[in-house]
Order: sequence, then structure tokens, then C-alpha cells
Amino acid sequence: MWQLASLSAITASMHTVFSTECTSYFDWQSVGVFYSHQEVLQPGYITRLMACDHPAGYAGANIGPTHVHPNYGNPKNNHVHDRYTPYNKPGALQHWLDSTIDEPDRTEPPPEYVLVVDPDTIFRKPIDCHRELGVRPGVVASSPRPYLEGVDNGMAAQFVSPEAVGRIDKVCHTGSNPRLQTPGV
Repeated sequence: MWQLASLSAITASMHTVFSTECTSYFDWQSVGVFYSHQEVLQPGYITRLMACDHPAGYAGANIGPTHVHPNYGNPKNNHVHDRYTPYNKPGALQHWLDSTIDEPDRTEPPPEYVLVVDPDTIFRKPIDCHRELGVRPGVVASSPRPYLEGVDNGMAAQFVSPEAVGRIDKVCHTGSNPRLQTPGV
């Protein structure tokens, strides 16, 4: 009985998200993520964060739970005004959090943990952010991304407060694929 209650608590507090664009290439990857998430019984909800400036009538829009946001890789949609597709991951996450967490008609509970995966992820077993990765308030877990250390192109200023920009270098080495706990959301 304890395991059932424990799994129920994890399910209510986890939300997996992944960032894509509105192309058939990403649609096929999305099908793989949605399918493997379901097959391994990954706890919690899943949402595709899809960068798409013209989503009306897009054929792949409904292949799974999807949150559509502006394509931040397009210079007209980012504050740096350059073309760089990787802006979509942090932009998508911020847009999703800002747009959905406080919705008055929200049907699912706000997540305690957000698991951010890449669109080519295939789940082989369920992931428990707290027990397996040691995530807790104020602590994220991530794959190493040493090539991002010292990067200073203005991107961070789009997504964090001016006071936090100076602290980015201390966490940048933890990577661009964080699994984070969102206390108080």
C-alpha cells in the first residue's frame, strides 16, 4: 500500500517537458518521447513545448499534449536579435511556466518537479528526480555541458533577472538540460 501512495504522490508532482519546432522531423521524435513515456509508466504528465510562429492548421499539432510558443530562434522573437534555435529551450520553458502554471482553469496540479528532456529521448525506465537524481529545493541535476562555461552572448538576460545574470557562470557548467524542482509554483 505504501508503494501505491508513494507512486501517486510522485505522479502528481512530476511533469516532463521537451522542446521542439513544428516540423515533421520533430513530430517523429515527439511520437517516440510520448510513446516511451507511456510505456515505462513514467510518473506524471508530459507536454511538448513546440516553437511555431504559424501553428494554425499545422498537421502535427495534436499528436500529444502540446504547448505552442513563439519560435525564439527567430530574431524577431528574441531580445538578442539573432537566429539561434537553442534559444527555444529556455524560452519555451519560461513561456510554458508563465502561461500555464497560474491558469485559473488548470485541471492538473502544479508540478513539484519538472523533468526537461531532449526530443530524441527514449525512456528506458521511469525517472525519479528526487530519489535518483538528488533534486531538492535549490538543487538541480543536469548532464555536464562544459562547452557552455563562460558563454556570454546576452542570452541569459532574456530569461533571468539582472541580479541573477552575475550568478549564471556558477551554474552554467551544470548544463542546458536541467531537471529542476519548482518550489512555490
